[in-house]
Amino acid sequence: AAAAYLLLIVLQSSSFSAGVLAPMAVLGVAFAAMIGPLTAAVMSSVDEQDEGLASGMSNAASRIAQLVGVALAAGLAVFSGGFAIAFVLAAAASAGGAVLIWFVLPRPAS
Repeated sequence: AAAAYLLLIVLQSSSFSAGVLAPMAVLGVAFAAMIGPLTAAVMSSVDEQDEGLASGMSNAASRIAQLVGVALAAGLAVFSGGFAIAFVLAAAASAGGAVLIWFVLPRPAS
C-alpha cells in the first residue's frame, strides 16, 4: 500500500531517487517481509512428500494474482482516465489483503 501511495504522488518533475527508487525500495522490503513467512506457512502445512507440489501451487497462485492485479490496474487506469484511481485501489487492495492475511494465517504455538 505504501509503494502504491508513493507511486501515486510521483510527479513528472520528480527525481529518479524520489520517483522510482523510493517506491521500488518500499515494494522490495514489503515483498521480503511477506514472501518468506507466506512460503514458510505453505510449506509447513503439507507433508514432506507434497512439498514440491505445494511450492509449485504457491508460485502459480502468486503469478496469477500478480497478472490479474496488473491487468485490473491497467484497466482501471484506462477507463477511469488516469493512474491515480488505479493506485488508490491498488493501495486499498494491498492493505485489505494484509489485514486478511493477518487474521487468516495460523499463528505458531507459543
